[in-house]
Amino acid sequence: MQAENDQDGIKPAILENIQILLKQLKVNKIYFVDDAINQDTGKETFKGIIQSVIAAGKVAELQAITMTGINFTTDADVLPDHIDQVWDDIKPGKKLRYFEKAYAIAGTPQAINDLNVSNNLKEFFSEQQIEFLTPNEWDDKHQQILDDVPDGSKIMVIFDQDLKLATGRYADGTVQGEQLILELKQKNISEKVIISLLTHTTTACEQELPKREEICNRINTLNASDFFVLAKVRLEKPNMFADGLKKVCLNTFCENIKSQTIEILSEAQTKTIEQLKKFDTYDFDHTIFKSSQTEGVWEPETLLRITDIIFKDEVRKLMIDKNYVASANPAICAANELSKVEFKVDDAVNPYSERFKLRHQEIYEAGDLLNGLRKPIDNGDIFTITEGEKNGKKFILVAQECDLMVRGDDGKRGARTAVLLEIETFTEKQLHKEISSKYEAEIKKGKFNNHFYADRFKLEYFESGKNNVGLVYFGKAVIVDLNVLDLIVFHNSGEATLDLDNIAYDEKFHNEAWKKRYKKISEEFISYKDSIENLYAGIAGVPEGEIKALMKEKFNYLFSFTKKAGIQVNYNTNKFTFGLKRIARLRQPKSKYILDRYYQHLSRTAEAHDFAE
Repeated sequence: MQAENDQDGIKPAILENIQILLKQLKVNKIYFVDDAINQDTGKETFKGIIQSVIAAGKVAELQAITMTGINFTTDADVLPDHIDQVWDDIKPGKKLRYFEKAYAIAGTPQAINDLNVSNNLKEFFSEQQIEFLTPNEWDDKHQQILDDVPDGSKIMVIFDQDLKLATGRYADGTVQGEQLILELKQKNISEKVIISLLTHTTTACEQELPKREEICNRINTLNASDFFVLAKVRLEKPNMFADGLKKVCLNTFCENIKSQTIEILSEAQTKTIEQLKKFDTYDFDHTIFKSSQTEGVWEPETLLRITDIIFKDEVRKLMIDKNYVASANPAICAANELSKVEFKVDDAVNPYSERFKLRHQEIYEAGDLLNGLRKPIDNGDIFTITEGEKNGKKFILVAQECDLMVRGDDGKRGARTAVLLEIETFTEKQLHKEISSKYEAEIKKGKFNNHFYADRFKLEYFESGKNNVGLVYFGKAVIVDLNVLDLIVFHNSGEATLDLDNIAYDEKFHNEAWKKRYKKISEEFISYKDSIENLYAGIAGVPEGEIKALMKEKFNYLFSFTKKAGIQVNYNTNKFTFGLKRIARLRQPKSKYILDRYYQHLSRTAEAHDFAE
């Protein structure tokens, strides 16, 4: 177990924040139950390992250890005396790291797994605050420990999972830390105890929750609110272990709030289904069919809209009937106070990055869902160029929703063209550098222009699982033909293609309005095909080369009239392929906000120049 190199102790801020957590929950004692507590990690044992390393002729490897405290370049004959002089001044956690390195050089690195982690834990708590017990000592003392917990106070118990070094019922390895957790649960004293299971069988933080789920499935009387699993690997970085303790403190609050909420959502779902069952033929005739056809909306979308209204109302009714607010708020308030205590951890590490995935899902609809349902093009749709010019670039569609509606009368839209705005992706660090560069340059010139986002729009959590940002540039607009974008609607791949030999319209997915829309688009592209083929025939005698390629490019039907994007020579043997694919959609209200911002940008007033400068 190797903690942060060359770190003499844990930063005071970390220790202070741990104490804040414990104080808020009124935890007055921590107990660590581990089978290896009595294992010798003393000076004489360490010296014995060092002497065996020297005897094995591995002095050079020993001298390569650069940790501060022991100078391994000391002559081998006097090195044991040097260790005698400095050992007592070395902190417990660093002693354990010396053992780790020594065992590794000695050729028995597995021995470190048996060294107890109590030396590390001692660095996080005062001697009076934490007590170390073997499993056998826990069996003898735990009832008295529980009886002595003052009313309104708690203890925290951290069980090691592997207890086979202990004697008695533990010797055969069948009784592990999770069995001790179950025994505590059966005493019905959850108001007194916060429980964690510390294990080396999970080698990364992202494995902690799956490990707990596996234990709960194996011991079905345990559930997620009873304990939190911590990977021993957290002890390598004080911030990670401290944040793990925070999760231990939060766990029961979170699971209980979740349980109460799920109960209400489940009942609200049942009540919503009951109401939908009462929706009769008359309701469908007007509310679903006629209204959807008139406005060019897919009928199931109207039904889902009604379902959402009913469901949300049912949830709110149940919150009142079940006194949800009054019962959940105390836990929410207590959890919020714990949540305010922060430790610096790497956001890129799972499961910490999971919140980025959830936030991304809240802001964006997934492309595979949009395309799989053949949903119509809409304001906020996000596209990527898959081939040709600007390959890999991403764009977002901005257009009035009323112009994008395909109504049932003739399959026409309110507009023929729309605007795609280019998107560039930045990490948080890159974005800060971009903003700093702009203002630093203006400070240097002594002249300030508009603020950074005056001609840009920030798309947060643009990539799933990351804290990356998409910057939309209002000045990088591409005028597009909606006839091309609409081809996407007919393919579950979300790609803008049209094969004139194979009809893509499928009545299982599209209503009458889209049938007319497909017919209209197909007829136009058949006309374009005839024109292109006539033009190709006219240049048949022109030698192949750059000039002929340029002529073909000019003959082809481009979806952008202002800038090159996608495939320039997009027609070949009765098939149009434009190199464009829908990958996501910005949800409301942000999609409406970017449209408003773009129109404000277009309607901005230009100031007269300052002729006095």
